[in-house]
Amino acid sequence: IFRPCFAAQYANRNATSPVSDKDLFRGYAAAVTSSVTIALGLNRLAARYAPRLAPFVAFPAVASANVLNVRLMRAAELQKGIDVTTSDGKTVGVSVEAARRAINETAITRVALPVPLLVLPPLVFRMLEKFSFWSRNPRLQLPIKAAVCSGAFLAALPGAIALFPQIGRMPVNELEEPLRSLVRERHPGLSEVEYNKGL
Repeated sequence: IFRPCFAAQYANRNATSPVSDKDLFRGYAAAVTSSVTIALGLNRLAARYAPRLAPFVAFPAVASANVLNVRLMRAAELQKGIDVTTSDGKTVGVSVEAARRAINETAITRVALPVPLLVLPPLVFRMLEKFSFWSRNPRLQLPIKAAVCSGAFLAALPGAIALFPQIGRMPVNELEEPLRSLVRERHPGLSEVEYNKGL
């Protein structure tokens, strides 16, 4: 039953680091647990103290689940590192600092991804409810909602992925030791290295 989720997680990892089924399951379970817990907690708080915020509860739940999922799924990269290469693709070493950057960039991307989907439509619908046109034309509400959600969906993925390039770059002097000295010794003219951010 979890194989499709495993496949999605596996496809979105940094390909230079192996991921076990155990890590895939742990990341999936943690993401679902955190998302449901946050959503239920915020729903109760919103119902009691701020009912107008209820439509926005899904965003922090999904965003936190995405960040936790990335951190857990790619925890091995923070311990072992990821490949860093020259601009022509030649591997020069394995860097934990590059892994940290790649994971942080991926986490930011995963937070930005649901913004158009879970924040913009409720704002648009709330604005439309102020116009008499909206209440006088109930048959148009579903197509308009579908169009707004579809537009948000079409904008979300390319916009989020475009935040950071797929192939990141970092100066050699920001690599951790002893890799920094090793790269300087073996590639004296190299000023920066590249790494695959993952998705």
